[in-house]
Formats: sequence, C-alpha cells, structure tokens
Amino acid sequence: MCFLKSKTFIYYVFFIMTPDFSEYFYLDSAVYSGLRWKKRNGRIAPGEKAGTLYKTKKHYVVQLLGKKYNCDDIIAKLKENKKLVR
Repeated sequence: MCFLKSKTFIYYVFFIMTPDFSEYFYLDSAVYSGLRWKKRNGRIAPGEKAGTLYKTKKHYVVQLLGKKYNCDDIIAKLKENKKLVR
C-alpha cells in the first residue's frame, strides 16, 4: 500500500497540516464573507475583509499559505474553537 493513499496520509493532510485559523482571522458579521484578517498576509493589512467571491458566486474563498479554503468552513472552525475555549 502506497503511503500517499493510506489513511495516515489523509489524516495528516487534512487535520495536521490545516493552519490554526484563529491566528489569521476573526469573525465580523458586517462583511459578506464573515471574516477579517487578524495579521498581515502579503499585501493585505490587518483588519481588511477576507475572502473573494468564488467563480460559482455561491461561496467565498480565502487563500492562506498557498491553499484555498472555503470561508464557511473557516467560520465553522472558529465558532467551534470558541465553544471549546469557554
């Protein structure tokens, strides 16, 4: 069995390599995507809205560390983290 197709690799890619979104974003309901940048990311300054409307115009995406993430998934992860902290 190839390592690339093993369950261990899939777990590693999706759970271990996912960045801690709370370091990069915070929730803001005034923005369509629901997210704002917490720290500088390239040319984007802290406090600017995060996310662009995807081609299908059904959801917003954010590119972070060379990978695209759905804003809805990030929001769910941030809300889940808030519940765990309290």
